[in-house]
Amino acid sequence: MLTKRSWVVLLGGLNLLLAALLVAGMVQLPSARAQAVRAGDLVTVTARGAGRNYDVLYVLDVPQKKLFALYPGNPQTRQLVATQPRDLDKDFGS
Repeated sequence: MLTKRSWVVLLGGLNLLLAALLVAGMVQLPSARAQAVRAGDLVTVTARGAGRNYDVLYVLDVPQKKLFALYPGNPQTRQLVATQPRDLDKDFGS
């Protein structure tokens, strides 16, 4: 049977192990994952919308020269809502 001192040492060791795992997980740099289409066809970026408290995902379709914006609709469903794409040729007069 374990004594009180044994339990304290065991739980202290467990806490040290968990703290080491937590620190090890924080040291790794986050990785970006993207879907490969063709190099340079799509460019994505997130940015805070003007006067909003959430980020908007912008997707630039380079060959078609269109800009798409996706924003969170209902936070409970985690669905993104798409806006009408912007035609960059019309916007910049190219």
